[in-house]
Amino acid sequence: MDEKQVNPSSQVQVDQDYQADFVPKVHTVGQVTLIIGALLMFVPGIVLYFGMGYRDIPFSAVLAFAVFYLPLCAPNQLTEHLRYYPMMGAATTYISYLAGTGTTLRLPVAQSCAAASKSDLFSARAQILVIVGEFVAVIVNNLIVLLVIILGGKIVEWIPDAVRRAFSYITVVVFGYLLVMNLKQSGQGDVMKGIKRLGWPLVVAVAGHVIFRKLLASVPFIANYSMLFIVFFALAIFIVKQWIEDKKQAENQ
Repeated sequence: MDEKQVNPSSQVQVDQDYQADFVPKVHTVGQVTLIIGALLMFVPGIVLYFGMGYRDIPFSAVLAFAVFYLPLCAPNQLTEHLRYYPMMGAATTYISYLAGTGTTLRLPVAQSCAAASKSDLFSARAQILVIVGEFVAVIVNNLIVLLVIILGGKIVEWIPDAVRRAFSYITVVVFGYLLVMNLKQSGQGDVMKGIKRLGWPLVVAVAGHVIFRKLLASVPFIANYSMLFIVFFALAIFIVKQWIEDKKQAENQ
């Protein structure tokens, strides 16, 4: 159905039903599946250690490494959720963590599907399209991985050297595409208007990167949790900015 033919009142009702009924179920199913996935990650190690007898490394060393590595991973998990959710939504974030390759595959798919829906990312219309797109992407991705596993190194031999070298630029290209698409979408088709509308976020992002990744990179604690500092730096700036705008609006009224 064409978007112009949709009754606005019925669309509002759909969005309300989506928020009231569908979103809570997304969180319930998403949390359960991620817990199951987290537990299954230990199965290969348990089978190798207890089932097949690979015990060259003492179990105490494994536990010591886990205790050492956990504090390093915990802040990253928090920052990734904060970074992905505003660009993907809840369901896609759960799918991304369960299926993997969130940054280089799930995020571009989610952004492309949301842009194709011509609706707000968190509307029912956009989110359903994003979920379907991510489901298809997971299937295609797994089929490709299965093909690589079956054929082994032959696929790599078939790929020309120039193409293999170009793979190192994939992440840069993906983020460049996402940046241009967001600027274009924010400017309603005009990239320059998008830059003007997203001027504040761009300035804050660059400032946070320079401060915590460059100027304070020599400080061990900040260097280890630089992304966490950048995220909370951006949140603090925008909270203060919103507070100032609300105060001015209240004074004008």
